[in-house]
Amino acid sequence: MAADISSKDGVQLYAPVWGSKVGDNEQVSKVEEVIDANNAHADSWFTEFAFKLTNVKHGDDTTKLNVFLDQTTLLKAVAVDTPENILAAKNLISEYKADPSSHTESEYNAAVEKVAKQDANDAAAKWSRVAIVSLNAAPKSDGTAAENHASVGKGKLGQAGVLTFENECKESGSDTKNSSTEYINSTSLTANKMDIKEYVAADRHYYTFANPESYFANAHTAYSDSWGADAKKGYLVTLDPDTGDDANTKYFVVRVWLEGTENDDQEAADKGEVSLNLGFASYGIDA
Repeated sequence: MAADISSKDGVQLYAPVWGSKVGDNEQVSKVEEVIDANNAHADSWFTEFAFKLTNVKHGDDTTKLNVFLDQTTLLKAVAVDTPENILAAKNLISEYKADPSSHTESEYNAAVEKVAKQDANDAAAKWSRVAIVSLNAAPKSDGTAAENHASVGKGKLGQAGVLTFENECKESGSDTKNSSTEYINSTSLTANKMDIKEYVAADRHYYTFANPESYFANAHTAYSDSWGADAKKGYLVTLDPDTGDDANTKYFVVRVWLEGTENDDQEAADKGEVSLNLGFASYGIDA
């Protein structure tokens, strides 16, 4: 993730071309679409990978499966060291600044490097957004995304369509202009300012996922509007038993980017690294 871009759902990502100042309310010369058919910016402006889910048929078993994201699904900062050692490094820095004779210069430099790296990782995790998008076709032979990247998520999306999640981020003392609820909506400009929108209740935009055991009854029924909020939130797809020709295998692309609307100055996340875990739980639908 090398650029602070923006997207509502990972289907189309947008990159502002800034003027003299950077910020949601600042003027831009234009907003560009990041995705094109050749996916020219993948792995430089954002991270992308694909996966598939299959309900393998065993004998005559025709049970359909509901698949959910569970509470182990999360985005977190890569840990440079244990929390105790990071705290010790911060203390060492303070002690050295107060009394340079308390530690060697090399110890001080190592501590500064360790703390700076952890701070960058923490910032990247705080401001990154993840989208899971249904694919209309199988990924390429190397397992990465679809042949036409510009068409990802467009047209028929499947049962789950698109969902996004991230770590909840509301800067201390800020208004909603710096939060985890915003996104650039289009390339349109009004008085050289961006078209920024906020998620609404109907959007599949989340911060955490629940343990499917907590909505066990829903998990065993066909998806419907009567499901509870947590069940709807975690629901990903319903899979028929596989027939051997991948007709009921579902493909998804995951896109992770540094969401530029979450903070006006994101230099703190430069070279930051994050870790993404996707946890799945499946339940047979009652006949």
